[in-house]
Amino acid sequence: MLAQEIVAAARAALPDESVGLLVGRDGAPERYVALVNAAASPYRYAIDPAEQLRVWTALEDAGESVWGIVHSHVASAASPSRTDVELAYFPESLYLICSLADPSRPVVRAWSIRDGAATEVLLEISR
Repeated sequence: MLAQEIVAAARAALPDESVGLLVGRDGAPERYVALVNAAASPYRYAIDPAEQLRVWTALEDAGESVWGIVHSHVASAASPSRTDVELAYFPESLYLICSLADPSRPVVRAWSIRDGAATEVLLEISR
């Protein structure tokens, strides 16, 4: 289940934020790709440009596309921070945030971030 993979990656990245991608075809996510948080920080994430190029190229070669950009919040809610909104460079993608503020009850929420505004998108988790 993709949500479980996102939570597992967030826990594995502690004490830092995690980062990854939901990828798929035909507008639906099919798999999660964990990436290295180049910022190595509990307060922000960054995708290494060389890793980004390598992964995006492989996705295009496989006929896949990025459906969502995923990161975790170590101690805050699963809502976009001001920094998250400012760094949302892919308005066509959803932004998913996994909060580990309550480690026993992780929360994953999705957001559309466009023109400096974040709007929650309800997800149906079916697998």
